Amino acid sequence: MDTVTPPKRSNAFLSAVLVAGLLLLLVTLDARRRAAVAQLEQLSVRLSQLTGTTTGRAQAQEVLEQVRKLYRLPTDVEPRVATIVDAEGLAKGNDFYKRAKNGDSLIITPTRAILFRSSTNMIVDVVPVQLTSPAEARAQLSAQRAAAGTQKPAAPAPEPKPEQ
Repeated sequence: MDTVTPPKRSNAFLSAVLVAGLLLLLVTLDARRRAAVAQLEQLSVRLSQLTGTTTGRAQAQEVLEQVRKLYRLPTDVEPRVATIVDAEGLAKGNDFYKRAKNGDSLIITPTRAILFRSSTNMIVDVVPVQLTSPAEARAQLSAQRAAAGTQKPAAPAPEPKPEQ
């Protein structure tokens, strides 16, 4: 009796499909692992910021000391310090963060926002800010909406003047 041997081409095809499937699985698992690591990093930073651990405060003081050597910070108010954990997401919402990298520090004073990269001891960007309370922000928004409602639809809404 003769035995029928399958063509070698189908074995090679099955092997190629198996290797491609394994590679796809490997890439998918690696992407999930990276996403989990990034999320863990973000949660760790948020937790340290919320709990106000001494380590977070010590890091903030260290960053402020470095920045004070490069830039004159106000002495009457202690600036707020935050660590950038999602630079890409922030850059989508605000051009100020386009040059930011994860791990950079954001220093906020009553008049300035400063983006600082401690790894290179460099101030990346400085922009003016106007801090308002939530109640003031709602009042400004209501006034803008009221002003926009009183104009003709074809005319653009006037730009609000900054408060002095």
